Amino acid sequence: MDYAVIEDILKSNRVSSMINSKTTSFDLIICEGFFGYEALFAFGHRYSAPVIAVSSLGSTIYMNPHIGNPILSASYPNFLLPYTHDMGLMGRFHNSLLNLVTLLAITIYQLPYQQELVERFFTESFKQNSIKPIEINKLVKEVDLVFINRHPVLGFPRPLTPNVIDIAGLHLHKFDNNSNVDKVSEQ
Repeated sequence: MDYAVIEDILKSNRVSSMINSKTTSFDLIICEGFFGYEALFAFGHRYSAPVIAVSSLGSTIYMNPHIGNPILSASYPNFLLPYTHDMGLMGRFHNSLLNLVTLLAITIYQLPYQQELVERFFTESFKQNSIKPIEINKLVKEVDLVFINRHPVLGFPRPLTPNVIDIAGLHLHKFDNNSNVDKVSEQ
């Protein structure tokens, strides 16, 4: 995974001024969640504000263990694999193996690096504002709500905790039966 993006975000002047501001306050933090952006959750801790994470990838192995969603490797394919929910024995084995390797990579590489980013970019701000430092493992578990880019009609049914909301298609307007769709399609 390329962590240059999150590091560039945290290094930017605007974000740095938000981290170190003594006068700014936020009622809510909305940020890309999981998959290499976990350090952004430190804004919620910094400003004592609830965090809404937006997962552009849908419900994935990268977020499920942190927010309490079950990892059901036998039933729900990893989004990196070409399987459907109707996997055979080898598909389930392959899916389980990839999920195991992914969880190990998250535990061994991703979260420690995110912890290092939190310490590097937020520690001084925490000290100046009398805020106790926090571990990345606690930050990811304290996410209040997750919006996932998945439409229930297009995906496989799966159990989700109440703090996970499907928002794909939210921007679409309700179809009006009196519209001129037929006239437009004929042209």
